Amino acid sequence: MSVLFVLLLLALHAPPIPAEQLSRQERQRQYPKLFEFPYLGAGDVHHTFRQPYEPSPAGDPVNGWFQLGTTMITRSRSGRDVVRLTSASQANQAIFYNAIPTDTQNFNGYFDVEMDTVRDSHEPADGMGFFFTRDRPRLGSAMGMSHTFVGLALIIDTFSNSRSRNVPYMYAYVSDGTKEWNPDTDGADTELTKGCTLEMNHPIRVYVQFVDGDLHVGVAMNPRSPQRWHTCFKASGVRLPFSGGGHLAFAAETGHFYANHEVHDAVFIDEPASATRSYQDDYYSQQYGTGGAATNRQQQYNADNSRTNAASSSSSGASSAGTAAAADKAPEYRTDPDPAARIHRGADAHTSLSGSLDLQVYEVYNSVSAMLKGLGDENAQETKLKLEGVRDITGQLIREMEKQKSDLSQLVDVLRHLKDTAGDLSYASDRFSSQLQGLHNSLRTLKEKTHGISDSHDELHDELIDHHDSIMEQSSGGSSTLLMFVIVQALLGIGVYHVNKMTLASRKVGRMV
Repeated sequence: MSVLFVLLLLALHAPPIPAEQLSRQERQRQYPKLFEFPYLGAGDVHHTFRQPYEPSPAGDPVNGWFQLGTTMITRSRSGRDVVRLTSASQANQAIFYNAIPTDTQNFNGYFDVEMDTVRDSHEPADGMGFFFTRDRPRLGSAMGMSHTFVGLALIIDTFSNSRSRNVPYMYAYVSDGTKEWNPDTDGADTELTKGCTLEMNHPIRVYVQFVDGDLHVGVAMNPRSPQRWHTCFKASGVRLPFSGGGHLAFAAETGHFYANHEVHDAVFIDEPASATRSYQDDYYSQQYGTGGAATNRQQQYNADNSRTNAASSSSSGASSAGTAAAADKAPEYRTDPDPAARIHRGADAHTSLSGSLDLQVYEVYNSVSAMLKGLGDENAQETKLKLEGVRDITGQLIREMEKQKSDLSQLVDVLRHLKDTAGDLSYASDRFSSQLQGLHNSLRTLKEKTHGISDSHDELHDELIDHHDSIMEQSSGGSSTLLMFVIVQALLGIGVYHVNKMTLASRKVGRMV
């Protein structure tokens, strides 16, 4: 009995089949969108943001996504929502990441970006990237991402430090947390395969598919014409240094030179972590079908049991009749005609568990009864009585479990409350960090505007001083001219006076002679 019960529990609690253990054909049948390229669907709401952005109930600008560094949620000149990672200023670092991790490492989707040159910067710099990371991202020197991140990076480099390639240039590399991205070589020493060049100053759509270690990246130079795309590069056999799902993220960075780096839309889907077992599909058909399989099997068992009892009565006489009477007096545990209904329609997990055990017990009992048809009548009846005893004991165990379900329900509620509290704390922490970062960005903008006003004031003050000096110089120059004019007039007057005096003297001398 104990062995049978253990086998029942093992069959009931067998783990779901991991998706990666299914054949590729089966996965393509179950998740066809994951294998399409390019992906043009609406995306998974947990890993997607599109126009117009949907804020979270707590007030975050984009539901499920958080910002770090200089990231700002703003509007473009055309009135569209945009995620501006870096603005027209030096030494910016920014991250915008999906707080909800994917189930697996297999994902498919696209994102729209725009990189605009700035008049005040001699060249655009430094660039931006799309990342798939094991942990929540942190700011750093790898295009705004910490150089110790673990995962996959898709880099769009807008400034060539080595002066060896045309920019903007897009390529991919994998980081295990120990390989530091080298900006001096523009990442050439860690590049997975040769990338491709993009364009500045207009929106670009980038398609990304990563399934079973195969990376496919495509580009549409105009998001309004998504069907007009070309392959940028492909890489096979890419192995990430971690298992399970990860976080989708965008990052950007500026240095001495700068540019605007923006993300407009991001649409992604991922592959579920596990697939449904085939017998669970049978449960669904039992639940929703009329006269389901379980009901048919119950009816078949009743008919077979009636025929067996009839044959036993006719051939065994009084002995078999006594045995049948003993069977009628035996304790009976009645099973649900459709136990699968209890699995799906149970009010709680404990009722569903009871229904599942009930179904498993019934299936074992029915199978063994069918195998005993060919045995002798007396042995068959004796064995069936023992099986009924096992069934009764198992039923008692089920009823005992049902009695304890209230205590288990309270424990489950406490654990669920603890889980929700932990999630709320984590969410509140991220939201608080995001709000602090927004306040920091606002203060930084205010500081820049204050500095601009101060510079304008200094320039105006200098211009006023220069204008005053010019007026004073002009005033001093006019006074000197006037003084010289007076002196010259005085000298001329004195000269004329002496000339007239000498003329009069000469005339007097002439008359005397």
